[in-house]
Amino acid sequence: MLLVFEGIDGAGKTSLLRSCAVELGHHGRVLETKLAYEMVKFFQSLFDGPSGEEGAYQDVVPPDFRHSTYLIEAILQMKREADHYAEYDFVLFDRWLQTHWVYLEPPRVHTEWYALLEQHVPKPELTVYVRVEPEVALQRLIRKEDWMVAKWGKVKLLAYLEELAARYDEVFTNYPRVMVVDGTEPKGALCDTVIEELAHCSCIP
Repeated sequence: MLLVFEGIDGAGKTSLLRSCAVELGHHGRVLETKLAYEMVKFFQSLFDGPSGEEGAYQDVVPPDFRHSTYLIEAILQMKREADHYAEYDFVLFDRWLQTHWVYLEPPRVHTEWYALLEQHVPKPELTVYVRVEPEVALQRLIRKEDWMVAKWGKVKLLAYLEELAARYDEVFTNYPRVMVVDGTEPKGALCDTVIEELAHCSCIP
């Protein structure tokens, strides 16, 4: 089963993913992974390392180009790792294709090609959209001393999170196989909700 966790920075998706991974471990073999992580590391090595500034590549590499490389890597990754993923009962992804549409904004040209390429990426059995208000996410990022707080400051970062949250809500409107959960609820309760949904759709016994 392919299970995806999405949401803005500070939503708590990674924490929820890990909790669900532990619980699903009682029902089969579980793999936690990410989509299109090699290109991100490559861009970081090109710009973040030399500049000494985390996230510097985002200000240099054009969004459309990044979107294209991430999408192509996603296709190749799913084909290359197919046999490896088949060894597991549950493959949990921290972020999916929605991240590209939200964080990079819609491509400005040749949108039909992006849609065509996306058809070659498998569809998750369930996407968990962890939703929180931007103010909540901001406070969590401040407590974590996230690099974005130092780079942009609280006011600018809050505006950015508000923009991301609005885009996520738009992307997931009428989206198939998506489960929206409240990221302010206790992690254990959220995990139980996800597991119950998986049991309801007969994804786990």
